[in-house]
Amino acid sequence: MVGQAARADLVRVQVELGVESSRSPQLGEFFDSWRTKLVGLVMGIAREVAPDHANERAEITVAAFQGVLMSALLRPEGERAAYVEGATRQLIALLSA
Repeated sequence: MVGQAARADLVRVQVELGVESSRSPQLGEFFDSWRTKLVGLVMGIAREVAPDHANERAEITVAAFQGVLMSALLRPEGERAAYVEGATRQLIALLSA
């Protein structure tokens, strides 16, 4: 993911697809499938910390990560990967707290 963040075109497409998926049921199904897999991955971490709130924590963490990707577009190209890596580490630390 961090390597992809350095490619503004890939991040921009992901953001645009996310917005468009809210308007298009077919695209929404595909995008939801991708997001569900990511939430499931994050939920594995969340279950270790707070089993009763794992789903909610995973959903919020994924939403925050999507925001990190979007905000990476506003940074200079040479700084994007480091920004995403640092922000992702912080999100994982918060998830694990």
